[in-house]
Amino acid sequence: MNRLKELRKQKGLTLVELGKEVNLANNTLRRYERGIREPNISMLIKLADYFNVTVDYLIGREPKNEVIKSYRYYTINENYALKELGVTAPTSEIPILDESEFEALKYSLESNDRLSDVLYDLCRLYYVDKISDDSFEKLTRILVNKKRFLVEVIERVDSK
Repeated sequence: MNRLKELRKQKGLTLVELGKEVNLANNTLRRYERGIREPNISMLIKLADYFNVTVDYLIGREPKNEVIKSYRYYTINENYALKELGVTAPTSEIPILDESEFEALKYSLESNDRLSDVLYDLCRLYYVDKISDDSFEKLTRILVNKKRFLVEVIERVDSK
């Protein structure tokens, strides 16, 4: 497993340090790296999660995927319609929504032009467990205050 050694060295870890991180003897890791021994599936998953790569990448089956995050900037106008303002960097003053929160907000705004109707749809989503307590509170504050907000967009890009 040459990629294991490559990833370990990229992180600047020794076999002993990596062993402590994944709860495995450094001799076993050495055998993995030299191809003398193969890790079981649960260890492959643990190592892939630790290095933030796929199991396929770890065993040499695909190129490493790169995660790219961007933030789309939105506001809600006086008619309770979304308006995209572009792409920006996150700041502490502007709330950030994940994709599921944004979808819930879009759903609530789609066919409503009054705050009471939008909130009603949002409440329905909350009561059928489509959104969490924290998400409900965040979305309600955005709606009531017509706040600007960011949507975190995560994309995977092949880095061949």
